[in-house]
Amino acid sequence: MKQDKTVFFKKSEVLPFVEMRQASLSAACYHAHSHDEFSFGVIDSGIADYHNLHRHNRIGVGDTVTINPHDVHSCNPILGDWSYRMLFVDIDWVIRLQSEMLGIEQRDHLPFSDILNRSAQAYQQFHILFTSLLREPNQLVAESLLMQYLQQYFLVKELEKPDSLNIRRVKELKS
Repeated sequence: MKQDKTVFFKKSEVLPFVEMRQASLSAACYHAHSHDEFSFGVIDSGIADYHNLHRHNRIGVGDTVTINPHDVHSCNPILGDWSYRMLFVDIDWVIRLQSEMLGIEQRDHLPFSDILNRSAQAYQQFHILFTSLLREPNQLVAESLLMQYLQQYFLVKELEKPDSLNIRRVKELKS
């Protein structure tokens, strides 16, 4: 198979439970698929159609997406090339973090409810985290930045009860 030189995929050297992907001026398109990990991404250039579960959004420069494990999604450029960055974070690590941050005992992850964030602050936080994961030699600093970044998603809806989240997710998956 021909290698796509517009895309790189790399495991973090300091946080082995995080993988990074960066596409620069890529024309790559992806059929609907899912990941075992939590996925977070930003659009650096271009415009794309983003489908996640039964929601559709047109996304562009500065938008941040969140994809829960096993959620069927696709994201493809509208016209020409696009550039984006993604982080894939191990589900077991996130479950432990959610348990600690939320003070609840759990065996499964709590899905993040917001799949799209258009704030400049979210984009900037992602940029700082991604850059840190590429360059930061100190594991504690990198992990602290990751925890800080994820905390915004845990606290979006000041603790919905896990049961109500699960019921809503079942309804989304059924429709």
